[in-house]
Amino acid sequence: MVKFSLTGKKHSTTLRAQIMKCLRECNIKANRQNAHTFEGDAVIPKVAVEQLHVVMNLLANPPDKAHLDDLWIYVDHTKK
Repeated sequence: MVKFSLTGKKHSTTLRAQIMKCLRECNIKANRQNAHTFEGDAVIPKVAVEQLHVVMNLLANPPDKAHLDDLWIYVDHTKK
């Protein structure tokens, strides 16, 4: 589960779209009930780590006037 919020409404739109693309790449999708929460049931750990690394780089170098308010990442055990 990934939950985040950004400030800088106009500028955060691009950053949010880039983050959402990374999350979709590892099968983490938007929760329909909460616009800031993303979840995935069939996530391949290696792919998730790679994409979350990209997300961290995006957050470390955001577009002008876009800022991270909060970021939560929750990893539960995998089901066998």
